[in-house]
Amino acid sequence: MMIKKNDYVKVSEVGKNLLLVIKKNTEITQWNVLLRIALAISLKMDTPIVNMDIGKESNVAVEWKTFCGESEKIFKYLLLQAYESFRRKSSEFLSYDKFVRLHIERGIKELAKEKKLNTIVKSIQSISIGRY
Repeated sequence: MMIKKNDYVKVSEVGKNLLLVIKKNTEITQWNVLLRIALAISLKMDTPIVNMDIGKESNVAVEWKTFCGESEKIFKYLLLQAYESFRRKSSEFLSYDKFVRLHIERGIKELAKEKKLNTIVKSIQSISIGRY
C-alpha cells in the first residue's frame, strides 16, 4: 500500500520522547520538520533497515501532506526507490507502510544522538538525493 495524502506519519512513544529532547536541543519546534530530517538521515545510512517491533504508538501523527510539504513527489520517489532496493536485496517481506515507519523511527534515534544544531544542519546538508 502506498502512502496517500490523507494518511498520517505516526511515531512510537519512544520516538516521541526522543523528538521532545531533539526539539529542546535544536529549537526546531515542528514535528514535520524533525520527521523529514529523521527520514532523510535514515535513508542516507548504508545499513539496511531491520524489521522490528516499533512499539506503542504515541499521539504524534502528522498528515502525509504536511509531512512532505511541497516535496511530496521527491519523498515518494526516494521512498519507493529505497523500498524497491530493499525488496531486491532482502528475502524478508516488509510492507511499504512499515518500511517507511521503520526508517522514520531509525532516523529519530540517529538524530537524537546529535546534541548540537549545527551538527544536525551538517547532516542535512550531506544528504544526497541521488543516493537512490
